[in-house]
Amino acid sequence: MSDAGASACISVDNTALGHSLGRAALNGVPAGGTVLLVDSLPGSNGVSQRLTAAAQLLKDEGRIVHVCGASGALDLEDALSAALAAAPPDAVIAFESSALELAARVVKDLPSRPLLYGMGSTSEIAACLEQGEITAIMAQNEFAAGYLAVDAAVQAIGNKSLQDMDHLAYTLVRKESMYTPENQKLLFPVTQ
Repeated sequence: MSDAGASACISVDNTALGHSLGRAALNGVPAGGTVLLVDSLPGSNGVSQRLTAAAQLLKDEGRIVHVCGASGALDLEDALSAALAAAPPDAVIAFESSALELAARVVKDLPSRPLLYGMGSTSEIAACLEQGEITAIMAQNEFAAGYLAVDAAVQAIGNKSLQDMDHLAYTLVRKESMYTPENQKLLFPVTQ
């Protein structure tokens, strides 16, 4: 983003988030099990950092890792469907909201569904989490991102240093914990 002239980026620590998603999958995938990572935005540094961190952690912990992405004539949905049919994994990890929504739709009708982990907190993702179609998500406070972005803009206008900006916090949310007060704020923001 700095190449495009951005002074600051309000984001999670992508490497840490990738590790967190990998650790979450470790709970459901035994040693020697297979995890399919969805590379939905190959040009995105953030998604790439998340994927790389998760892949390394999973490999280090004895899991088999495959990466799936669009290629040639196959769009992401077709590539994911083909990968799931060819070698059904124990789990799938998607690293951003649209990929997680897509993965949930693709695995929904499989006779043996893999565990599904990902990043995002859209209403579709919350519904899939509640129905048990998604195993766990990492959710962040989108409102905090907005406030931090405004603060960064004010600092940039005042020519203040933006070097020490905090990363956005994220939280692991499972079906069992989605209705705690803290997680409800992340999954079901109130608008009037």
